[in-house]
Amino acid sequence: MDLSEILKTAEAQNSGHSFELLDPVRGEPTGIKLIVAGPDSTISKTAFQAMEKEDARLSARKTAVTGADRERLMDEFFATIVIGWDAKEKGKPVPFSKEAFLRLLRAGAWVRAQVDAFALDRSPYFKAEG
Repeated sequence: MDLSEILKTAEAQNSGHSFELLDPVRGEPTGIKLIVAGPDSTISKTAFQAMEKEDARLSARKTAVTGADRERLMDEFFATIVIGWDAKEKGKPVPFSKEAFLRLLRAGAWVRAQVDAFALDRSPYFKAEG
């Protein structure tokens, strides 16, 4: 791999990659597609740094950072790195917004788990070898 390929791949991650949420029981596509900035993107790096900064601020002010605090921090992180979607509600397209995405994210732990797993995946940004 050439240095230019690595740099190009990291830059391309700012555009994000689409993935479709799967039904948590049947594993079938839900029709909801999210566009997630890659783990090496400037978007993800900046979001992670903001999350760490807020965690440090909370830690300095409290004796313990609560689970609710950590969940809120992760929600903010995910709401920053998910940069678009194709989603419908009652058959009508839903415009993408932070608030609409957070409503989806908080609908079930399985949504959060799938977003989290995809957010760490670099494979969509690299060509298959062979």
